[in-house]
Amino acid sequence: MKLKEGIKVNVDATFGELKFMGDDGVRYDPNDPDRQKVINRRYNLKSRAQEQAVTVYLDAELPEKDFEYNTPVELKDVTIDQFSANGRDAVIMIFASDIVPAGGNNEPKKSNTNFGKETKEPVKPEENKKQ
Repeated sequence: MKLKEGIKVNVDATFGELKFMGDDGVRYDPNDPDRQKVINRRYNLKSRAQEQAVTVYLDAELPEKDFEYNTPVELKDVTIDQFSANGRDAVIMIFASDIVPAGGNNEPKKSNTNFGKETKEPVKPEENKKQ
C-alpha cells in the first residue's frame, strides 16, 4: 500500500528530543542520466525516542543546514514514506519541510569551535608553556 501524501506522524511521540548530528549527503534525481540534479539533502539527527540516529530528507531548494553538533532541533511538517528497494525490501524515508533549532532559536553555527566544542576565548601561546 502506498499512501498518496505519506504517513503523517506525531513528531514528539515518534522521535522525542532531536539533536543535530550533521549532513549525510544528497539524493540525486534517478531520472537524470548525468546525476547532476539534487532533489534532497540528507541530515542525521539523534532521536531520544528511537534511541538511534534517524536520517531526514529536506528539499534541495532549502538552504543547507549547518548547526552545531548536538544542537537541539525540531522538524516541521514531517511525513514518512515507504519505497521498495528491490521489489522485496521496504525502505522507510523521513521527509520534513524544514529543520529548525528547538525553541525558535535561529542562531547560526558558531565559527569559534574546537572539534565540536565551543571555546570562549583563544588560548595565548605563552599560557600553554610550562614553567
